[in-house]
Amino acid sequence: MRKIIIVMLVCIMPHVAFAQGQIQADSSVVFALHEKEHHYYFDGDIGDTPVRFALDTGSPAMLISEDFYDKHKDVLQLEVKDVVGKKLKIQRQSYNIRYRGRGHLSIGNAIYHGPVTVLSNLKTFYLPIQYLMLKWNKTSIVKLDLPSQKMSLLTRRMLGNDTIDCNSFPLGKTEKGHFPTIRTHLSIFTEYKTIQMDGDFIVDTGNANLLYLSERNEEVAKLIEDNSIERHSARNKYGLELSKGLYADQCAIAGYNFKNKTIGLTDKLKSIEKEAGMIGVGFFISPVIFDFNKKKIYIKPNNQ
Repeated sequence: MRKIIIVMLVCIMPHVAFAQGQIQADSSVVFALHEKEHHYYFDGDIGDTPVRFALDTGSPAMLISEDFYDKHKDVLQLEVKDVVGKKLKIQRQSYNIRYRGRGHLSIGNAIYHGPVTVLSNLKTFYLPIQYLMLKWNKTSIVKLDLPSQKMSLLTRRMLGNDTIDCNSFPLGKTEKGHFPTIRTHLSIFTEYKTIQMDGDFIVDTGNANLLYLSERNEEVAKLIEDNSIERHSARNKYGLELSKGLYADQCAIAGYNFKNKTIGLTDKLKSIEKEAGMIGVGFFISPVIFDFNKKKIYIKPNNQ
């Protein structure tokens, strides 16, 4: 009888679908991602309350609404301070900041340990994955597989198999906001010239584009001026200019090659002067692993 039971369990277990934040057999935690208009979301529970978060490494903190905080402050147990007269701009909308502080929150079988900001009238909650870790050993290794719409928190034992044939790059962070950065080489090929540079790029999963370059960065500004790069305008249906960019026949960054892409140019990002620009979700064409403990990012080269 015992042999029959064992055989039945072995047959059944591989077919169990993962739930939100479910522990896997190899001790990882997996969240299903949902894509909408090139932004990614995942579902989790804070206490017994279901919450949908936007995946956003470019957020300075976990962002939650004032209404949610007021209803669940006993469960949240946040250490916050009142904020008066300050605003935070998110996707061209400004929100009043009510409180700022830090939190140690369970989200399924993961833990968020980092800054929290409470905003008035916020509808979408935002979560920077750089503050996520496994509940049982505090390891912070996050694998983003956007093509398969999955986010996994890995153990260190799993990292070796998942990084085979990957390139590794230094993983840093900005002085303000502590956004993750990758130091890498950028090559842009056009019909008439090739331009190249090394720099630190913010990894922003809240940005729907492939790449933005910041003209507030001295090296980027000089690169554009020296190469007489032609800027093209992107306008809305009313003729209002939304952004500027340059067209690349080919672009190579962090071991990835892209063809026929528009690269954004902006001088409006006041917080970006030391960094050369931002890499957005358009970059994530295959799984990328962030080892926030060891400060490395692993990327498998593509052949586009």
